Amino acid sequence: MSMIGNLYRCSEDDLARLDGDDPYALWELLDRDNPPPLSLEKDWHAIHALLVGAAGDDSGAAGFLLTGGREWHVSGGYGPPRIYDPAETRRIDEFLRDMRDDRFWSTFDASRFAAEDIYPRIWDEPEGELRAALVATFREMREFIAETAASGDLLIFEIA
Repeated sequence: MSMIGNLYRCSEDDLARLDGDDPYALWELLDRDNPPPLSLEKDWHAIHALLVGAAGDDSGAAGFLLTGGREWHVSGGYGPPRIYDPAETRRIDEFLRDMRDDRFWSTFDASRFAAEDIYPRIWDEPEGELRAALVATFREMREFIAETAASGDLLIFEIA
């Protein structure tokens, strides 16, 4: 089974109206009333590794795919979704805004990714193809987060 990373956005007001006792209310809200999610497909872990490598550590905005925010109380899947408030979303956007493709890609090392078991475990493929795919997904993610930050919405990440 694949682990697919998805980014969502919704307003603070919508999230505040959810029934706190219903762990699945978040998915109903996102499916019903919000812009479509951005799927990072299986690239989420590689993107995380590249961002953390470019920043030099996994704290703060660089590591947002696996740290930060707050967890929504849902069990199952590959862990609870992470919800980033508008201020956190703006910090993530600011971190990503000026990151150019070369900096994003600068810490790629296929042998290190294989040794560290970075998902999706495709590090024997031609580097040019890997770069093209990961940079394209990174650009889409950067744009999605910029739009979310500009709207003042919450950013939500989950691995399904």
